[in-house]
Amino acid sequence: MNNLEQMRLILARKLNPDIVYLPASARLLIDYLIGQPTTDVYYKEINCCRDTTLTVVESDHDTPAPIPASRETLVLYVLALAHVVELTPAERAYLLSRIAPLPKDAVKHGTFSSL
Repeated sequence: MNNLEQMRLILARKLNPDIVYLPASARLLIDYLIGQPTTDVYYKEINCCRDTTLTVVESDHDTPAPIPASRETLVLYVLALAHVVELTPAERAYLLSRIAPLPKDAVKHGTFSSL
């Protein structure tokens, strides 16, 4: 077993739904980042759009659908969760590394280039 697989298993144990309650929408995102689905329908892909919003592909569909969250929101959620659950810096870094990167032509809302 390699280090990434060990990290994934440690996080799956620490963030198990029986130990850490998360709202359904947050559970789907965290399960995706861990790579350990805990629900019947789960996210099999998350992408970041040009406007930094996120789209997901669910396990029972092949079409991307937008969700009411941005990449920045997901990063902040992971950081808050890491603090509350007392994740190690390596565990936090693993989760953050699994968040879809910003596209090269990304435009954040409220910036001059998005007007």
